[in-house]
Amino acid sequence: MKNSFYINYISGSIIIISFFIGLLVNENSSGGAENDSIAILNNVELFNSYNLNEIPWDTYKSTSLPLFYIFNKFLFNNLQFTDLILSNIFFSILIFIIFFLILNIKFSENKIENSYLFLLSSIVLLSPYLRSSTFWGIEEVIGIFFFILSLFFYEIYKINKNVLYQLLCLLAASLALLSRQSYVFLIIFFFFEFFNFKKFFDKKNIFFIFFLFFFNIPAIYFFYIWNGLLPPMAQDQRGLSLNIIHVPFILSIVFLYFIPTILLNFKDFNDVLKFFKKYIIYIIIISLSFFLIIFFSDINTIGGGAFVKIIYLINFNKFYLSFILSILSGIFLIYFIFYFEIRIKIIFLLIISIFATIDLIFQEYFDPISFLLINILFLSRLIKPYLLHRYIYFSLAYYSTFLIGSIYYYTI
Repeated sequence: MKNSFYINYISGSIIIISFFIGLLVNENSSGGAENDSIAILNNVELFNSYNLNEIPWDTYKSTSLPLFYIFNKFLFNNLQFTDLILSNIFFSILIFIIFFLILNIKFSENKIENSYLFLLSSIVLLSPYLRSSTFWGIEEVIGIFFFILSLFFYEIYKINKNVLYQLLCLLAASLALLSRQSYVFLIIFFFFEFFNFKKFFDKKNIFFIFFLFFFNIPAIYFFYIWNGLLPPMAQDQRGLSLNIIHVPFILSIVFLYFIPTILLNFKDFNDVLKFFKKYIIYIIIISLSFFLIIFFSDINTIGGGAFVKIIYLINFNKFYLSFILSILSGIFLIYFIFYFEIRIKIIFLLIISIFATIDLIFQEYFDPISFLLINILFLSRLIKPYLLHRYIYFSLAYYSTFLIGSIYYYTI
């Protein structure tokens, strides 16, 4: 026990130190952060030159709502690129701290030693996208902060049912939406969690709907002046439409984050065999459907996630890409259907549905929010301590390898 105490705190501290080393060396482990920072600087110039109600939105180079710039403009007035990095460092550290607090709440009855929770919470700082976004002043870190803050208030609300924490949860989720439209899945999820459908016109429901609308007035305002859900330039360049081909790509990306918990749920190799024996027909049907969708569609070579990048790196052709991706996504979809509780199904179905409307799919859209969701909502609070310890150490090795692989991929 004493050895594990020191190992956990030392390992977590090394992750934190590596985070600041990445800052010093301008790490770009997500690949696109350096290029994205050029658009960020353009937007900074807009907010420095104009009042909010005067900004020429047709020159705003982003797909996201502008909370990031509004917050930093209020904080620093005359914005500089280093100001954005400083605020992102602040939010990244808060993400780590809030994650630790949530894990303490979640496992309070399970008597898990704090050193293990410290190590697990520090793993979020291995996220290639969180790291790169922080180091290059990218917009999304503030959204991840309000995303996890909403889950923090949600966990407290589940314990004490105090309406104050329900409102704080909605406020944080609305601020996450104001940083990036894709966080609408949080709003929808909390709506189903908090709204009492059995007493439709109950006073609490009316109160809830009023504040939900009130908190989202700023987002609605921007949608109104943009004449759409995206800024004018993004509407011209990208737009939104449902793309069924994105579903297997999204499933393969999300599958990557569930691998540690899937291995945790299977006791041994016999459990894995039982899973395949029980669901093999479903897996074959779903995988074949995905194969046909992928193989007979035009595949964009940009994005697609880690599995796609590995397949391209090996130089496999379209047939092998379709085959491997369809099997991985087919297996995960069946696991998702039969092993997830209803709450997790709802939130990940919302995520899949929303991101399937985007023209390009990138791993970064799901990093690190999938990791955070899995550990906050999916991982059982009643898990046996020795299994949790094993899971944490495997996750440490797994996500360290993931980060190293990302750095290697974008430097070759």
